[in-house]
Amino acid sequence: LYHHYLPKFDLAQIRKSAVELKQKMEALNGAVLPERRKDKNPEFQSRRAQLSQSVAALDSVVQSADEKAIKEAVEKVHSDYQALEHIF
Repeated sequence: LYHHYLPKFDLAQIRKSAVELKQKMEALNGAVLPERRKDKNPEFQSRRAQLSQSVAALDSVVQSADEKAIKEAVEKVHSDYQALEHIF
């Protein structure tokens, strides 16, 4: 999404990706860390919640034609994903 569709602002693909991200976020929200990663759980919970909020915001804003707002939302999802990924 961030690397492929945002640079060209391919709105159709951004919208499609937002739907897919929302579904994947639902699965991630139900994930439980394995016992060996329990020490990461507080940070995981916090960063997962941030990512969930940014995915929901993207899902809302992507229905508009506001290019600036959509770009900001995609960038937020991207940075929140990287923050979550970084804890591992």
